[in-house]
Amino acid sequence: MKKKNWIFLLGIILIIIVLVCILFVFVAKKSKNDELLANSSNNITNNTNTNETKENEELEYLTETSSIKNFIPQNITSIERESYITGEKVIYQVNNYTDFWIDILETDWQKTTDEVEDSYYYILNINGDKTCHIKIYKKFFTSENNTNTDESIDVKGYAEVYDDNGKTQRYIVPISLYNTIHRYTNEDLNLYDSNLPLPNEDVCYDTQNDIFVGISNENKITVQNNIRLIHSYLENIIKEQELNDSTSQEWVIETSDTEITYQDLLGTQIMEYCGRLKENYKTFISTINMLNESEEKSDLLEATNLYNEAMNEHSVLKLYNAYKIIHDYDFFVINYPPYWNLPAGQSYPGVDAYFGSVDALN
Repeated sequence: MKKKNWIFLLGIILIIIVLVCILFVFVAKKSKNDELLANSSNNITNNTNTNETKENEELEYLTETSSIKNFIPQNITSIERESYITGEKVIYQVNNYTDFWIDILETDWQKTTDEVEDSYYYILNINGDKTCHIKIYKKFFTSENNTNTDESIDVKGYAEVYDDNGKTQRYIVPISLYNTIHRYTNEDLNLYDSNLPLPNEDVCYDTQNDIFVGISNENKITVQNNIRLIHSYLENIIKEQELNDSTSQEWVIETSDTEITYQDLLGTQIMEYCGRLKENYKTFISTINMLNESEEKSDLLEATNLYNEAMNEHSVLKLYNAYKIIHDYDFFVINYPPYWNLPAGQSYPGVDAYFGSVDALN
């Protein structure tokens, strides 16, 4: 065979050898990846199973050691709580009962024989093979060792747990228990529930001009700031369900250490506002009195009537109706265009809700 043909044949053989090597490396690599993937899946499954096992062990331990273990139902079917607006009982679904119970059982339940306060936030009914009722109260404890009056009041939760057989136990609990339960049963609470379209921009500006006719710029800013502060306060106190029960002392407390911070219209000045319903009501009245008589003012006067009736009757529903009027006037008349000061990246759904409370905009 000629030399040239031998060289050609050797080239073909060499190419075949290279291709076989490449194929071998590819198959080996794929096999290794498949093995790693399988191990990874097994690790994930094992980790999941391990986490579930640890969670179940933690729940089992807490169930055995918790001071409210005798009240805990098995096979939970529903969690029921009073509606914060209507007072009706509403059933909520909790996606993960294990997490719910771990949070409840990890709470520091300190047994007490004290009588329960008259006011409470709500009653939670947890149904399963039996029903556990948790009545959450609020109690003020005065520290005897603290002479500073501003720091001598310690707010604690005060709970009564009982079952359908009449078994009852009273506890002092951290006030965080209220927030824990609230977090698990808060899906259906929507303060901004309205399907109405937002009012026309030009009409909003015209109504804003009408309500401030003859008002000095200084008084205008006072009205704008006060309405925003009252709006913020009502939103917070309704949303946090502090007025959920008609006997709650939150209806009558005049002052509070709670502060609401607010940036003014220029975004430069921080205002601190302390108070409760009655103080806010007085501010609301004095603010409306700064406005001229008009159709717009009559709507706000209706809000003051609802506000006053709500305080007298301890009605969250009437306070919520007053809130809706104040909300609409704040966002679509007095402080139009609507805005809400929030940290960067956070959104606020209230600016997109209109309740139809302003006749001039309808």
